[in-house]
Amino acid sequence: AGLVARKLSEATDRTPRIEICSNYDSGRIVIVNAIWPKSVVGQEVIDDILDSQRWAEKDRRREVTHLKGILNGVMGVIRATGQDEEAAMIALTVNPPSNPTLPGPRIYYIDSRDGLKGTLQMKLPVATKGGATQDPFAKMCRALAGATDAKQLAAVIGAAGLAANFAALLCLNNEGISAAFNKVLGT
Repeated sequence: AGLVARKLSEATDRTPRIEICSNYDSGRIVIVNAIWPKSVVGQEVIDDILDSQRWAEKDRRREVTHLKGILNGVMGVIRATGQDEEAAMIALTVNPPSNPTLPGPRIYYIDSRDGLKGTLQMKLPVATKGGATQDPFAKMCRALAGATDAKQLAAVIGAAGLAANFAALLCLNNEGISAAFNKVLGT
């Protein structure tokens, strides 16, 4: 934006005042997939998560809770890599996923031959240049993730969202979030 503002200033002989023209994203979509092997998670877990998905498809309140599971993973990586949190939140939440004509976040699980297959699709405007993305900590986090461009970074963020959603559904269908949290803390 800064380069464009300078060029426009030179061409029009006017002082630039606003460099951010819009936070509207261009509809960049990320799709990530994972398979949790049946031999690891078991058929009961697969059936429970599929049942949870059917519930979320029929109940907006449950669907929103599933979205929170996605956002728990996504927002950690967004913050760590210097992304514009507010722009990401708008892109992730502005369109309800229950409306298939809108590109809001959608997650699907299916019982495949190999196990539980999860697919997450969402709009995800991210960058690796400019603004807070140049902070040394943000650069280090992207390097640790192996994300050298925006497409790779979006895939990492999407994978974190899918993993967080799976973990939340796994806990909800077993001991519950609080008990799982206490187990991790050893309390």
